[in-house]
Amino acid sequence: MADPRRPAVSVVIVARDDGAAARRLLAALGVQTLGVARVEAIVVDDGSSPPLSAAPSLVRTRLVRVPGVGAGAAANAGLRHARAPVVVFLTPSAVPAPDLLARHVAMLEDPGVGVVLGALSPLAGGAPHRAPLTAHGSARTELLHALAGLDEDLHDEDAVSAELVARARARGAAVAAPDDLAVAYSQK
Repeated sequence: MADPRRPAVSVVIVARDDGAAARRLLAALGVQTLGVARVEAIVVDDGSSPPLSAAPSLVRTRLVRVPGVGAGAAANAGLRHARAPVVVFLTPSAVPAPDLLARHVAMLEDPGVGVVLGALSPLAGGAPHRAPLTAHGSARTELLHALAGLDEDLHDEDAVSAELVARARARGAAVAAPDDLAVAYSQK
């Protein structure tokens, strides 16, 4: 029997100088169809000035501070605190539909799928585009740990994502990238 205190999904949000957007995203996570008891959020403050402050939220939230280490290392800082079997990475400016987390969890229930890559769709209009894993994607936590996390020497989100996907595929994990898995985001 599953431990009811263990979340089904850990959402890692890497933010730098984007506290207002992170607070809006935390509020949106509070209305996910998966249910607040099944969601935990880990906000990684990647060297914000001034530092981000903890924000009230309906979901369990942990604030982790790192000193401006870049995409891979900041995502790994969040991963180290994840307690759920699925980790979803979201950009702070994401505006998720209420079923977004449930869809990620459902896709990763397929034992062959190890990574799911989503898309980003600008709120102001325009075509969705494939997102880097750290902006909108998910993976099995056990796979991320087996791969020793994301490459901390890479700072570009696209490079971090491509490198992790290559290692996951080399390990035999399928990577799903459904066209209809897009999250809206606000552009600065």
